[in-house]
Amino acid sequence: MRTEATGVRGQGPARLALLAAMMMVVPHTFAQQAPLTPPPQILLIGREFIKPGKRAEVLRIERDSVEQQVRLKSPHSYLTISSMSGREDLWWLNPADSYGDFEKELAKVAATPGLLEQWTRNPALKADLITDPRQVYARYREDLSFGRGLSGAKTRYFLVTTVTVRPGHGSDFAELRKAIRGAHERARSGDVLSVYEVESGMRDGTYLIFFPAANLDEVGAISQFEGHGVESTLSEAARTRFRTLSDSAILESQTVLFQVSPEISLPDKAWIEGDTEFWSANPVSKASGGEQ
Repeated sequence: MRTEATGVRGQGPARLALLAAMMMVVPHTFAQQAPLTPPPQILLIGREFIKPGKRAEVLRIERDSVEQQVRLKSPHSYLTISSMSGREDLWWLNPADSYGDFEKELAKVAATPGLLEQWTRNPALKADLITDPRQVYARYREDLSFGRGLSGAKTRYFLVTTVTVRPGHGSDFAELRKAIRGAHERARSGDVLSVYEVESGMRDGTYLIFFPAANLDEVGAISQFEGHGVESTLSEAARTRFRTLSDSAILESQTVLFQVSPEISLPDKAWIEGDTEFWSANPVSKASGGEQ
């Protein structure tokens, strides 16, 4: 799992323990299941921006890291996504059911020879290649979400919208998102949208909204519906209320297109079984007939 923290790069025992605790992930294993389905209650997102011209070198380091984790039989699964719009951005999505699960996993990491050392090697290797590495903890908001999981069948892309809510307007934002969820239920029942409320690592009042897509046509359809289609499902009075809530609740919003990066993810066996061709080049798929 890749979650290098700003300032957590020393090699002393206390710093290594802290880094390890921030790297933990609880495996979600379901037969032939889409990644991160059902949606994890807590997401630990490791995030970093790649400096211009350094992408190839960063990906080489990450591919080598995945190979080494497979060799060491890492028990942890994570999904890596990379930006296709905006700045060069990498996210590592690590699931858990509670904060306590991160602590419980520390013993498993310490008991896996060489694994902790492998995880702590990457920050030094990438120190001159990336900027703003950080960890973000976010909690799933089922009341604002729609669909069966964080990802869908054959997910290849994610639209991720980062929203900053004005202080004191959390209830307005919740009402707004429930109206959007209702629009999807009425007009696009096959959609999946997962809302996570950031609890640390980003500005207070930040929400992350994930829309998975199997292809770029789906990405375009989701973008159009979110931008224009939602209001078309509303009555005139509801449309007026929707615009009022949007103006009052949202301080800032940004949407970035990501693609799933199978070569630098560490997939669960169940993800591979549900999408064998997509994961065929990943070291987990190749090792021992797909056994981690």
